[in-house]
Amino acid sequence: MLFRSISAWEVHVSNSIFTGNRGDGRGGAILAHSFDVIASRFSTNEGLGGGAIAGDDGAITSSTFSGNRSEGRGGAVYVEGNLNLSTSTFRGNRSIGATRDGTSCDGGGGGVWAHNAAITSSDLIGNRAEAGTCANLDPEFWNHSAGVGGGLFVERTNGMSYGRFSRNDAAFLGGGAALFGEPNLDGLTFVRNVSGGWGGALSIFRSEEH
Repeated sequence: MLFRSISAWEVHVSNSIFTGNRGDGRGGAILAHSFDVIASRFSTNEGLGGGAIAGDDGAITSSTFSGNRSEGRGGAVYVEGNLNLSTSTFRGNRSIGATRDGTSCDGGGGGVWAHNAAITSSDLIGNRAEAGTCANLDPEFWNHSAGVGGGLFVERTNGMSYGRFSRNDAAFLGGGAALFGEPNLDGLTFVRNVSGGWGGALSIFRSEEH
């Protein structure tokens, strides 16, 4: 089933395709308080925070995200609360850093940006976290996530296992991923990720640093 876009309090999506949608706010294809996505495809969607999906809490299973773009956090997916992600692929998505009101920056997580996440058996390939208009504002001093976490940016993780991070790129930190706290990582593969600063494959920070 082919959709253009959805805005809802709670949404369940399965076996569906979202392509070429654009939002002048969060969620290029879907904006929802809570979402559950299964066996669906999202491509070339654009938004200002979550190129494909934005929400407070969500679950994604057996789905693919390719070529989505966000001016802000989460090239494909932006979740302010809890995300459960499994058996899914993120390929060629982009998060572009954007200045807000001239004094702050927003961005990071070329594929995924989430506050809290549990991730299993998912691949992040060729995603990019670009600095955009935040290029001259180092996140270490300006306390922002633009250009951080080429594949994904997660503030708190409930564990990551059996996934692949390949050819992701971050302008500042964490070419493959940027994580906080003391994450449990098991069975992951990192190949040819690039960072313009620290952590070509992986950057891990103290929770109070963000």
